[in-house]
Amino acid sequence: MDRPLIALGVQTVARQGAPHVVELGAVKVISGEIEDTFDSLICPPVPIEPEASDWHGITEDHIRAAPLAAEVLEAFGAWAGEERLATHDAEDAATALAFEYARAELPPPGSPILDTRALAQHHLPEVEGHDLETLCKHLDLEEGQQRRGLADAVWCWKVLEECLERLDTDGDGYNECLALGLAPVTINGHRPKSPAPTRRVRQLEAARMDANEIELVYGSKGAPATLPVVPRFLFERGGHGYLEAECQRSGLLKTYRIDRIQRVQERVV
Repeated sequence: MDRPLIALGVQTVARQGAPHVVELGAVKVISGEIEDTFDSLICPPVPIEPEASDWHGITEDHIRAAPLAAEVLEAFGAWAGEERLATHDAEDAATALAFEYARAELPPPGSPILDTRALAQHHLPEVEGHDLETLCKHLDLEEGQQRRGLADAVWCWKVLEECLERLDTDGDGYNECLALGLAPVTINGHRPKSPAPTRRVRQLEAARMDANEIELVYGSKGAPATLPVVPRFLFERGGHGYLEAECQRSGLLKTYRIDRIQRVQERVV
C-alpha cells in the first residue's frame, strides 16, 4: 500500500451496553512499514467493569490521570487526518468510537474502515475462528502483548499484511479488500440515533444544553425515586431512548431509560 493506512485498536470499559472507550491505539503504515504510533488511555466517566478489566488488564489505577475522551479524539484527529483506516471487528470499533465522537460533539473521520476479520475470513478460511489472537497464532507471528490498544493495532496490521500477500492484484489492494465487506463501515454510519423528540426528550435536551441540574422522578415499579442529575447525552438503542446523566449524589455518569422517567422537575435545594 503506497498511501498511508491507520490500523486501530480500541478497548472499552464494558463488554455490553452503550460503549465508553478506555484506550485508543493506532499505527500509521506507509509503504508497508510502521512509521508512527498513537497510544492513549482515556479516563471514562463510568467505572471499568471487572469482566472488561480481566480482558484487557486496564484498571482504575491506570486511568486516574488519563485525559478525557474528547481530548484524546481531538489529538487523534490531528494525528490521523483523513487517512484510510483498518481494524479488527470494525463494527464494534466504529460503534464505540461513534458514541465517543457524539458525546464530545466532534466530527468523526470520514474514511471507511477496513475490517480485518472479514478480510481474514475470506483469505484465511482454514483458520478455526478469526479472532485476533487465533489469527496471530495461526500465522506464527511473534508473541507479544495483546488485548491492548496499540498492541491490537500492530496485530491488525500484521493480519492485513498477510491477507494482502494472498491478494492477486496490480493495485495496492485496499479497495479490493474493502469490497469484501457487506457494506462500508464508517464511524459516522454508526453514530447513535437521537430519541424521538417527545415533550420529555425536549425537556431533557434543554437541560443538557444549559448544563442545568434537574430532578428525575424515576421508576417503573413501586414508589418512584427522585434523582438529582445533570443531563449529558441522549441516545436511542434497541428501540428505547436513554439518558446519560451525572448523578449528583455519587458523581458518576449513569444511564436512565427515558420511558421510565415519570416527571422532570427543577432541582429543589
